[in-house]
Amino acid sequence: RKECARKLEKKITQGIKSLNMSGATFKINVTLSEQLGPIGRSLVIFQAETNPGEGFYKINDIASGGELSRILLTLRNIITTSDSISIFFFDEIDTGIGGETANLIAKKLKDLSQKSQILAITHLAQIAKVTDKLIYVDKKSYAKDSSLRTISFVSDISDEGRKKVIDQLAGL
Repeated sequence: RKECARKLEKKITQGIKSLNMSGATFKINVTLSEQLGPIGRSLVIFQAETNPGEGFYKINDIASGGELSRILLTLRNIITTSDSISIFFFDEIDTGIGGETANLIAKKLKDLSQKSQILAITHLAQIAKVTDKLIYVDKKSYAKDSSLRTISFVSDISDEGRKKVIDQLAGL
């Protein structure tokens, strides 16, 4: 497990660096537990140093939503094989990102979609632009019997409406 962890942490570090986390390093800490558990005696902790010289900490303690999304996207790209059946759902993978980072994540999502089914919720034009199918969700609130209700409307975007929705996401 320790040998595999070293190989995996190198691949993850390379992957997150390619997604605009240039100063980050990923580390997998594998130690032995005193007691045998349902998955053996190994304790595995994912750690990251998001900025050089700041030290390694558990990723759930230090990583932002955008950083967690990039780490997960990288990990899924590494472990997914072209002969496996897999579906990945990314709920607002664009949290805390923009600009060039959004372009890099869009490209990585498109690459992953060649091996797996990807469902992604996004507010960014860069990500919506690379999709094969675009579905628009809108919410409307209305008053009913002295209470407020919200209903979601789902629209399958045709090729003609695609540019309009992407422009709207881009603020154009």
